Amino acid sequence: MSEPSILIVDDDIAHLMMLQRVLLGKARVQTFQTAEEMLSSDALNSAHLIVLDWGLPGMSGLDALRAIRTKRTTPVLFLTSSDLESRVVTALSAGADDYLVKPFRAGELVARIQALLRRFQAQSTRLDVSLKALMGGVEANQAALTIQIPHQEKVKLSNKEFALAVCFFQNVGRALSREDIVTAVWGRGHDVPSRTLDTHVSRLRTHLNLRPDMGWRLSPVYSFGYRLDMREESTPHVP
Repeated sequence: MSEPSILIVDDDIAHLMMLQRVLLGKARVQTFQTAEEMLSSDALNSAHLIVLDWGLPGMSGLDALRAIRTKRTTPVLFLTSSDLESRVVTALSAGADDYLVKPFRAGELVARIQALLRRFQAQSTRLDVSLKALMGGVEANQAALTIQIPHQEKVKLSNKEFALAVCFFQNVGRALSREDIVTAVWGRGHDVPSRTLDTHVSRLRTHLNLRPDMGWRLSPVYSFGYRLDMREESTPHVP
């Protein structure tokens, strides 16, 4: 990847200047003090990554993230002054790809950004942008972030939900450990709270109707992880 384009949204001018210095020579950086400015900027169309502060004047960082996710899959690194699990889970569930608690070390910020850029570049290379056939006749479209299950409507998912769906449908009938799932979706060595993984699995189950009467069962494996099974003897109900 050529020099990546990174958008930084933070209302603290001193903090913006510090981030610009840290990333100098590593990326093309454009800064904004409000979410509204960033969302209306043409720079959003070509951004490779967004660094987004939680506490912003006007539209909050969380609402900005939700607005981004309605149209874009651009990786988002959330900055927060609180390490409360509830806040972290909320951000990740809304579509954030990683988070960093203030104050943080400059080296850690750069490492997180580089890891996100590498991960999404690898995902784009690994997953075909055209329809990809998975188990049970399921089709995944990386470009559109959609999953098509036979006899069901096509469903658009978030980045994490899509990666999670591909992980499960590539391993139908196999019990996956929490570590295996986290590595496949968030990347190796990533520390993801159990509640965050459970939330993503629950949302995926709901979005894709992964329940027995629809021919699928996504169930927890006690003290281990999760397993997706296809009930071949069941004929999915067609709404």
